[in-house]
Amino acid sequence: MKTLVVSKQYQILAKDEELWIVVTNMQLKPMKIAKFIGTPTCAIISQDEKFAIIGGYGLMLINLNDFLYNSEHGKKQEAISIHLRSKSQRYWIDNIWLDKKSEENIIHFQSQLVEHAFNFKNKQLINIDTTQNTNSKELVLV
Repeated sequence: MKTLVVSKQYQILAKDEELWIVVTNMQLKPMKIAKFIGTPTCAIISQDEKFAIIGGYGLMLINLNDFLYNSEHGKKQEAISIHLRSKSQRYWIDNIWLDKKSEENIIHFQSQLVEHAFNFKNKQLINIDTTQNTNSKELVLV
């Protein structure tokens, strides 16, 4: 298994087209999160450790608290949402990062060498306009 991201409480792992989670303080075996269409390439865990965002073909957003609770009740899919895989918004994501200058709930990602942003709280894609000045970036809602 390939480690995609590690935080204080969690590890997100990938094996082929499957995602797994390890809760580090619970000494549990890895739990399967879900299948991921295409091999996941990158991931990030929010600073408050409430969300994990996995990139590859689109974005998979996981509410970690809900996922762990729902896993015990057979409803883990309710904590997972998929984004940027529709015909009108299809992205292959190479890299994900948090920009310390942006709002806490905005992640940045690279797709085909172009930077984009995604607000994972309200699930909105944000284009980044770099045409005005090479030293500044402006976030524009799509």
